[in-house]
Amino acid sequence: MRRIGVFLDDFDPVRLDHLNLAYAARQSHDLEKVIFVPLPQMEKRENSRVYARIDQRYRMCTIGLVSAQGLEMVPYDLVYQAESPFVLIRRIRRAYSDAKCFFILSSATLLRLSALKQFQSVGDCAFLYYHGKTFSGFDMLEPLLRSGLDAVELTEAGPRPTSGRECRGQIARLIDPPGLDRKVTAYLAQENLYLPDGRKKLQKMLNEHRWQHSLGVQATAIRLALQYQGNILKVSQAALYHDCAKCLSARDMRHIAEAHHLTDNEEVLRSGALLHGPVGAQVAKDTFGIKDPEVLDAIRYHTTGRADMTLTDLIIFVADAIEPNREPYEGLEKMRQAARYSLKAAALESLFATRKYVTSKGKTFHGQGQTTIAWLEGSLSKEEMELIQQF
Repeated sequence: MRRIGVFLDDFDPVRLDHLNLAYAARQSHDLEKVIFVPLPQMEKRENSRVYARIDQRYRMCTIGLVSAQGLEMVPYDLVYQAESPFVLIRRIRRAYSDAKCFFILSSATLLRLSALKQFQSVGDCAFLYYHGKTFSGFDMLEPLLRSGLDAVELTEAGPRPTSGRECRGQIARLIDPPGLDRKVTAYLAQENLYLPDGRKKLQKMLNEHRWQHSLGVQATAIRLALQYQGNILKVSQAALYHDCAKCLSARDMRHIAEAHHLTDNEEVLRSGALLHGPVGAQVAKDTFGIKDPEVLDAIRYHTTGRADMTLTDLIIFVADAIEPNREPYEGLEKMRQAARYSLKAAALESLFATRKYVTSKGKTFHGQGQTTIAWLEGSLSKEEMELIQQF
């Protein structure tokens, strides 16, 4: 008879530890494959911003298992609207009636399920359990194992896996969790999962064009962060809020700038194009509660850049210039091509285009932008300079 593993967990979010556990179970118990099955959450969790919905957890698992050998997702129709883990287990046993199923779950989940009356209907199953990082119920687990339950500990699984709570806490603090596949982190960032959600408020502050632009910058910034090993969560937040002050009146922007002593440069104070960056950083902090200095700086300098730009600065600066909703303008395709190879080269191309446009209108190119050009030209490698000349 076939032998398959059925991994039951919240996967909120799915972590590399989960994959390691599945591999360990597959090897130690000679399993043909391991099927990942997100458990139904309590209703209050399903409707909470702190936790992900079943469809979101299913999607992130699918992303996390893309290149995993011998690991796959359960068909979605089995988990959809399953009101309890017991219903889910019974559905799976029927769907895989030609195989012996080994249900993989944490010892805490095993204890939680065994305390319920419905457990009698699945008590004849084979269970492979592991101890989570915060598990402390060993005195409760021992009597259950002595009762004759077919349950074996996964001792080959290595260190205890990190908890979902710990991982969600890292995400809320804009720390890219080392225990997550980066493509899963990118999905979480795009969906704004586990993060403070000010999108509805932001959308009300922007017109439709600016809102769609912000979403385009966010998607582009996440892609660039994946490519260039940037902090996906910080980049995502900076991109989403980078233009939060753009639709304010020039008078309101100047009032905020003067009230918070953001600049005393009269040229900047007269220009909404130059002022919405520093004012946006102040609005992001005061209105949306963003405190991370790296995120605020990326918002502050997304128009002019600055000397010694951070990776987050560069990603937001370039994403703002090349996002897919941009109407075609001179130099755009050169920037998009350059961004495939060098953020600095793309940023320099963007500033060259801006300088050409400003001077063609008989205006003076802003001093901060010229400072950024000088820094970029001085920091580009020989290969990056040749890249610019090619384009």
